[in-house]
Amino acid sequence: MMIWELAFSQPDAMHRLEWVRMTLGGTIFVLSRMPPYGRFYTQNEAALYRPGSWLPPLGRLQPLLLTGVSILALLVAVGLGGLGTAVALLLAFGLLDRYLASLSPRLWNNLFHVHLFLLGYCIARAAPLLAPPAQAERLASFMLTAMQLQVGLVYLLAGISKLRVGGLEWFTQGRTLLASTLFRGTALGRRVVAVPAARRAMGLASGAFELGAPALVLWPAMHPWLAVMAISFHLGVLLLMRISFWHLWVFFPALFITP
Repeated sequence: MMIWELAFSQPDAMHRLEWVRMTLGGTIFVLSRMPPYGRFYTQNEAALYRPGSWLPPLGRLQPLLLTGVSILALLVAVGLGGLGTAVALLLAFGLLDRYLASLSPRLWNNLFHVHLFLLGYCIARAAPLLAPPAQAERLASFMLTAMQLQVGLVYLLAGISKLRVGGLEWFTQGRTLLASTLFRGTALGRRVVAVPAARRAMGLASGAFELGAPALVLWPAMHPWLAVMAISFHLGVLLLMRISFWHLWVFFPALFITP
């Protein structure tokens, strides 16, 4: 059975979305306490006063916004405040992240999936207030399916971008992996990429995973294996290259493993 056959009938969808909610709260709290979120605004606020800037300066309100996001994230993580707290976090974190994306694009990671997951959770959480229970459960299933497909899309776009930039040689030669690992990787990573065969194997494994993961997303029976493979892949990249992308793979237990 393929994912589109279960789009509106995934079992215990709302229960699984509550696991997503806990992960969302924890993820956003950690992000809000990381150094880039703490200092990016004060370092770049002057850019908001330049002609043509359409984002209003926050001034002393920025620390309050940051603190508010942290508090709301904790409340969402533990399940206090219900839908109202989740919507408030959606708006507050969206505003904070908009400033970070504008002022410090190099520090801003791809967090689009976090915003989409939070929006999807809010929609599913609001459904019982507006629709009969059966329809609300169908919508919760659809939101869960959309989140799973978003994960597949992230990997597909990552693989396509590598093909566009470096062609098949990105995967078969591993020169980009070599340069990136030598620049910021671990000592173990530098030793590994110094071996041409190992470097090429890393490139081929990366391509196989990023271009193959979307197919596994479409096959629900493979979801637990996909989660294990993806987490192992990212931990390996972290071990060798100091690139974690943790704010994606922490959602995999909730999205792909929880019964």
